[in-house]
Amino acid sequence: MLTGNDVAVLLGFLAAAITLAGFSGIVTAIDRSAAPASSEIISFRMRSMVVNAIYITILALLPVIIDALEVLPQTRWQFCNMIAAVTLGWAIASAISHVMQMTLLTRRGFSNSTLVVLVMLAAVAISLNIVATAGAISGKGAYFFALFHSLFVMLSLFYRIILVADEAARGRPRDAQ
Repeated sequence: MLTGNDVAVLLGFLAAAITLAGFSGIVTAIDRSAAPASSEIISFRMRSMVVNAIYITILALLPVIIDALEVLPQTRWQFCNMIAAVTLGWAIASAISHVMQMTLLTRRGFSNSTLVVLVMLAAVAISLNIVATAGAISGKGAYFFALFHSLFVMLSLFYRIILVADEAARGRPRDAQ
């Protein structure tokens, strides 16, 4: 049985993800023509924000739905960690593929340090999810870390979107957005 605190944390992740995705869409739509970043990069960031919001929505509601259906009561967190590991693995592989394609096509890329940090955090989250699926560590903690990782990705994308909007408003384009 999930406690009230567990549900509150899960719904907190859900609310933060939806809020960030919605607000970044508004910020991006204000004056996209004045943005110093290319349309491909802006579109990639927005798609990534929306995809991460969908992931967080699914992952945040999964334990709640499993609990409500009263299935897998003993292995709920292990099952959720397995789903999170697969989801995060697919998401990071897809994101790296898109970044590589855009870098080759536009000759403009992203901050390498940010990409490395996000990939390393993804590797830690996936590793924790796999270890938790095996039952070696707390499933709830590993699962919350996976949600944290996805939210951190959204926050870093949101920050870059805000920087682009700020630079457009100031009229000072940045070189490598």
